[in-house]
Amino acid sequence: MSRTSRRTRPERGPRPLQHWLEAENGPYARLQAHCRRLQRLQARVRAHLPANLQDHCQVADCRDGRLVLHAASAAHATLLRYRLPDLLQNLRRDGLVDLRAIEIKVRPPPSTPVTKGGEDTTPARRAPVIPLRLTPETAALIASLAAGVEQPELRASLLRLARRARSPGDT
Repeated sequence: MSRTSRRTRPERGPRPLQHWLEAENGPYARLQAHCRRLQRLQARVRAHLPANLQDHCQVADCRDGRLVLHAASAAHATLLRYRLPDLLQNLRRDGLVDLRAIEIKVRPPPSTPVTKGGEDTTPARRAPVIPLRLTPETAALIASLAAGVEQPELRASLLRLARRARSPGDT
């Protein structure tokens, strides 16, 4: 058998990610369809919520006649629970006739920054920690307090703390 008569197989190499994502019957087709369904459902839910709840409620899942909503806080979950009967009725009216129940779970968004006095204290933006030094007067007071303490561990801790005092030349 000669080399030329042999059937040549097309080379198999890595396929681009787009191939897998766009394949109609590919491994991600069901996942993408489910995500699109949840996005449409999110729009429907938002349409039936007041403005103060729309940004604090996320559709998490919808299977077997049960809709799961994530609320950004316990307070938002409580407000949503008050509205459950109306929300359920409105969603059924919109075409979700198989919807039997709505479950609310509290799940704060992972990137919600904690603010203190208008200042963002998200760990990624937090200023570096600068160790504070005690004034010499405070250090002397702590050292005198340590002299009267009977427990050796506490006395040693107080003396270590007193050694953190600023020297007179520090600013």
